[in-house]
Amino acid sequence: MTHKKSKLILSADSVDPAFPIVGIGASAGGLDALERFFSHMPADSGMAFVVIVHLAPNHKSHLSELLKNYTAMPVQEMKAQTSIEPNQIYIAVPQKEVLLKDRKLYLVDPKASSLRLPIDFFFTSLAKAEKSQAICVILSGAGSDGTRGLKAIKDAGGVALVQSLESAQHKAMSKSAIATGLVDIVLPAEKLPEKLVYYVQHWFFQDESSPALLDSDRGQLERVFALLRNHTGHDFSGYKKNTIIRRIERRVTLHQLHNLADYVGFLQENTEEMVFLFKELLIGVTSFFREPEIFAALKKQLLPAVLKDKAKDTPIRVWVPGCSTGEEAYSLAILIKEYLNEHQCPHKVQIFATDIDPLAIEKARCGLYSEGITAEISPERLKSFFTIENNGFRVSQEIREMIVFAVQDLIKDPPFSKLDLVSCRNLLIYLVSDIQQQILTMFHYTLVKNGGLVLGNSESVGKVSPLFEVVDPKMKFFRRKEQPYHRRQILNLPMRAYTQEAKTPKEKCSKQTQPSSWQAYIEDYVLENYSPSCVIVDQDQHIVYFHGKTGKYLEPPSKNTTLNILDMSREDLKIPLSSSLRKARASQQTVRVESLQIGANSELNTINLIIHPIVKSESLHGNMLVIFEKQPLPISKSKRPKDPLLRASFDEQVQQLEQELSTTQTYLQTIIDESEIITEELQSSNEELQSANEELQSTNEELETSQEELDTSQEELRSVNEELTALNTQLESKVQELITSNNDMSNLLSNTDIATLFLDNQLRIKRFTSGVEQILNLIPGDIGRPFTQIVSNLKNDESLAADATAVVNTLVFKEVEIQTTDGKWFVVRIRPYRTFEDYIDGLVITFVDMTEQKQSELSVRETGQSLENAQRIGMIGSWEWDWQSQSLSWSDEMYRIHWQNAADYTPDAQSYVHFVQPEDQRLFPSGNIWKLERLKSLEYRILDPKTKAVKQVFFKGETLFDKENRALRSIGILQDISEYKK
Repeated sequence: MTHKKSKLILSADSVDPAFPIVGIGASAGGLDALERFFSHMPADSGMAFVVIVHLAPNHKSHLSELLKNYTAMPVQEMKAQTSIEPNQIYIAVPQKEVLLKDRKLYLVDPKASSLRLPIDFFFTSLAKAEKSQAICVILSGAGSDGTRGLKAIKDAGGVALVQSLESAQHKAMSKSAIATGLVDIVLPAEKLPEKLVYYVQHWFFQDESSPALLDSDRGQLERVFALLRNHTGHDFSGYKKNTIIRRIERRVTLHQLHNLADYVGFLQENTEEMVFLFKELLIGVTSFFREPEIFAALKKQLLPAVLKDKAKDTPIRVWVPGCSTGEEAYSLAILIKEYLNEHQCPHKVQIFATDIDPLAIEKARCGLYSEGITAEISPERLKSFFTIENNGFRVSQEIREMIVFAVQDLIKDPPFSKLDLVSCRNLLIYLVSDIQQQILTMFHYTLVKNGGLVLGNSESVGKVSPLFEVVDPKMKFFRRKEQPYHRRQILNLPMRAYTQEAKTPKEKCSKQTQPSSWQAYIEDYVLENYSPSCVIVDQDQHIVYFHGKTGKYLEPPSKNTTLNILDMSREDLKIPLSSSLRKARASQQTVRVESLQIGANSELNTINLIIHPIVKSESLHGNMLVIFEKQPLPISKSKRPKDPLLRASFDEQVQQLEQELSTTQTYLQTIIDESEIITEELQSSNEELQSANEELQSTNEELETSQEELDTSQEELRSVNEELTALNTQLESKVQELITSNNDMSNLLSNTDIATLFLDNQLRIKRFTSGVEQILNLIPGDIGRPFTQIVSNLKNDESLAADATAVVNTLVFKEVEIQTTDGKWFVVRIRPYRTFEDYIDGLVITFVDMTEQKQSELSVRETGQSLENAQRIGMIGSWEWDWQSQSLSWSDEMYRIHWQNAADYTPDAQSYVHFVQPEDQRLFPSGNIWKLERLKSLEYRILDPKTKAVKQVFFKGETLFDKENRALRSIGILQDISEYKK
């Protein structure tokens, strides 16, 4: 079985139109599992993912927004009708259930009367729509939602993956799914994508109709059958090859092996895989009232026909071969019970349910099923035939007592007999034609006249159709037909092989006639011929050991098979045996009753009955030895001897017997009196028990009412719990975002060196950053104290408190400069604290350190003052000419150089040349000394128009240019050098 080369799935453009659809179910703790799953799932896998999360209907889901952070695939919530595309994730809304049909998702309203199981609902529709191509994944969650849907997918031939228990936050959903024994892969959530991608790439696009089986692989297939036969004792060679090969090939793919030979080696090394393969080949999928229309027709058509001529004192016998975990058998038992109650039939019911899987039989015997069966069973039947137990439902004792579960191989084990009905649905389709014919012939043998047979939708009686009459061809109902003796087939009933061979008569004879010693021979002879017959009974009066020939005293009952000594004893022995057993058990002494006459087979036997309690042996303590000691029959009076001596002896014997008879009669009368007393006590006890029973019934009704209320409360609590779990997960995500934001804000405040103080509306301290501690002498214990009571390091903290009060009252922003006692300067900004709802919730006060700026400002101020003094002393003035505005500006010292009063003249570039001495005006050819093209130094004389004083001045200027060599400004100085010239 070499794998076919399948196309790889890389993108939506390259995949087959029938791309895989993966159903994912999760509940409590599912968000973390989904994040890990999709973080490791490639965005171009070619699969479409439908995520069903079990949430309360009124819960608002944020799952789509949260998952977008962990995958590059588009994530969207479903609408009323959504077309599916590959490489996309679809999220179900909590209020609806999701149905898949024609590769479209439909939102439907859930049934109000049943427990909401949205994962089961979608998985079931996925199985119907995709059949063997269906894929489901079950992640962390509470409850058992998803388990029955998983069974439906496995029944259709799909594949199931489940998150491992140790990696799930809530294990219930995974545990319930794994307990079915049908799961293909169990891994942590982050490792499931790799397996899923490999499975899809190497399996999904293979042709299902004809699995590849090379000639070289046929020997390997026989080796697989041999390994299964040795491990389980069951032979699968009679199963249809295509089905077997297909399922084996899928196991090869799931384990990422290359061919069947590798898988054979893997099987030899892994016993667990042998169990999984055994489960896979059994296809043990069932449910309660599977295909309800068949059960309705069975109740209406087949049951009345089967029970039509049934005698009232004979039980109804039913056989359910291939019962798996028991749902089919329990469904039939409930159906028959309802029918008998409706028609008031007194029949007893005996149902035989068998299967090849011992683990499935054990679960069936337990009769405990998950809450998921509420989707299959009506509330009325749940209330009548089930009890709530361990968050599940257990079949009632009354129904369980109707069924006998047993492990049986239908092919090789003997069948049951005298059956009224056989229900064998969807089992024969997996077997080859010859085996089918053999089993159907066996069914004909086991059924009584007009007995009914129910087969699956895809099954028929085929070649053995002469043996059965068709009752309903649509429902696959058949009735047994009687065959003429000459046409009856010879039936080779399967018989279980026994490991111990029976001894041959020759061997037995040789061992009996050749004793090992004369002593042994003598002991055997004496015990056989001279020792009395006896039995040993236990505390419940059941016989555990026979010795000798006890047939004259004990006989098996005609109706029930039992080993109770009182039921087996003959009528003459019952009363003395019962009283003697009771007396011996009470006194723990040997009780002897002599000369009892026991009638058996028209023969009268006289015995001595001896009851001996066994007290010396620890292993047999509590048991009693019952001995039947033979006595010769009494001699009749008509045969009284004539000889005087013999006559005297005879009279003496008769007298002795009469005395013993009198003693026995007295003893019997005592027993009768005791029985009457006991009967009266029993009647009194019975009346008390009836009264107590009525009280218990009343209490039981109250408990049922309380149980219903408790069930409703539990469901509400479960929904609230799942909602709280989802909210908690979202809250954790928000808290993580808040922690990140706080870290960012803390680092921002630390790097900007801005101390911040938060006050409430009453100016009480709410919180502060570390920088505020040194400025205001704050400690963590000051939180909650009024800000006005804090003794700070500020020189004028009263003004800061007043400014804070003003901002609270007016909501007007303030900014002030303030100095601390150690000489530091801060810019204090006081603003109202506004919430997102635009509510004023106090103040935010920030302190920005401006000590360096203050020091620089003071330095500049001092430098400016020094420069100003230097200009004044040196009679130096400064000027500036702006080329854009063609304006002139100069310092106050320029006024003192030219004029005594600065108010006497306003600087003007054109008129200034008139103040220059005429002989120096030649230095100003343009008439504007300030408009310099390049650096220039001049000396010229000016005339003060008031004092008529002539001053010698020194002029020096420079022009500044931009990048395009355009003049921007001309600047320079003018100094009075008259004194220097003198």
